[in-house]
Amino acid sequence: MKTNSTRFWKTGAALLIAMLFLAGCGAAGGVKVAVQQDKYSPGFRAADAGRLKGKRIALASFINRADNTKTWNFYSPDKKLVYETSSPLESFFWECYSKAFQHAGARLVDYQAAAYRGPGPWWWGAPPPAAAAAPKGVPEIQLVLTSVTDQEVRFQVYVFRDGVEKFKKDYQVTMPPGASQDVKDLEKRAYALVDLTFTTLVRDRDFQKAL
Repeated sequence: MKTNSTRFWKTGAALLIAMLFLAGCGAAGGVKVAVQQDKYSPGFRAADAGRLKGKRIALASFINRADNTKTWNFYSPDKKLVYETSSPLESFFWECYSKAFQHAGARLVDYQAAAYRGPGPWWWGAPPPAAAAAPKGVPEIQLVLTSVTDQEVRFQVYVFRDGVEKFKKDYQVTMPPGASQDVKDLEKRAYALVDLTFTTLVRDRDFQKAL
């Protein structure tokens, strides 16, 4: 037989869960804007993207260290706009940059297996593990997101060649608030922000010298 005390605690727990759920919904509220790398199409002229035509480049995995984002989301500074990406934010930027580099005329090359230098023999007769490495002499680009809103993106870019760091620089781009609250316009604006980060990077002479 259930006591009044048991009913009280169960009712209280249910109310607490409901309150937490509503609080979470409120925190994630606002106008939601879906952005997808599949829909991204570079909006800049290839001729305006620096000296990338014909250059061989390896695009490393991107990293998201922006505390003001979630795995799948970035926001407006006031959190009233929520941009939901169709993949983790670092993957979204990687896919967009892949398109942008190719649009600018660069040749993206795949990683190749590096020789295994660990202890041997390898277990059970299986082939030894291989580390991924960019082809010899090909610059490898890595990007780290440090802050992302729909009005400002801060990021670091590294360039490695033959496993050695050759370049590191911090970048910051800003964009004024959107004039429209239409979801389609906001989606286009998000893609334009990606364009702005890319063109800011590739037009930088220091970055160009590192390639």
